[in-house]
Amino acid sequence: MRIRILGSAAAEGFPALFCECKTCRRARSIGGRNLRSRTSVQIDETILIDLPPDILSQVQREGFSLASIAHILITHSHRDHFAPGELHLRREPFAHWEQQPTLHLYGTEPTGEIFRETFREPPIEQGVHFNTIHPFVSFTAGDTFVTPISANHAPHLNPVNYILSRRGRTLLAAFDTGWYSEQAWSALNKWQFDIVVAECTTGLQSDPMNKHMSVQSVKEMRNELVRRDCLKDTARFVTVHFSHDGGFLHKDLEREFAGTGIEAGYDGMVVEVPD
Repeated sequence: MRIRILGSAAAEGFPALFCECKTCRRARSIGGRNLRSRTSVQIDETILIDLPPDILSQVQREGFSLASIAHILITHSHRDHFAPGELHLRREPFAHWEQQPTLHLYGTEPTGEIFRETFREPPIEQGVHFNTIHPFVSFTAGDTFVTPISANHAPHLNPVNYILSRRGRTLLAAFDTGWYSEQAWSALNKWQFDIVVAECTTGLQSDPMNKHMSVQSVKEMRNELVRRDCLKDTARFVTVHFSHDGGFLHKDLEREFAGTGIEAGYDGMVVEVPD
């Protein structure tokens, strides 16, 4: 299983688009891994988790197109996670195909509503099929077994995180999650993960363990997964979805997570677990 982090920032990007705070000024000055686009993750060559408004620059930077992507899993319909208008560009005259395959999109009903509002009619010409999913109801996306679990974030949008199992390897993708409910923890009990990619939006800011995660709550999340025997001994635990309001540049995050078994993710980072 090969995980490529296309973006690692929260909604406003990092440095934020219009911001002149100290953290954003430092990020612009230093550059490198401090320059973050909105969060999205690619699994192997065929699966994408979330479709942010930065997706064009992300795939250009990484040197591929979305033509190979057959399945897109959407966590929820906030605009930094789901930019459905980009799917219009899959049709002629914006894209040319010898034979266009169907692109399968997955999300809960509030995400489906946004999708239908965007296209207003079945987007047959784009070759996109929307699949309505439900928390804790598993499905297959190609050769990948997927279990969505409820996230503690914007409950009116019915947000989900995703467990993916493929060729004997498992991933937990936890973007915009907050602290899990007991039902979600119970679902996690059934798994041992090779890779966890979890949000760390609020940095050092006070975090009541809902809506988003801080440095402290991410550490506690990893400890809870260990306590429940949900992490393999060789598991990688990577953080993403950073906000400038958290006050941390990349080197600050590396220092904060040193010795915890947690890695600070960055745009373009690749995590591989051999099949």
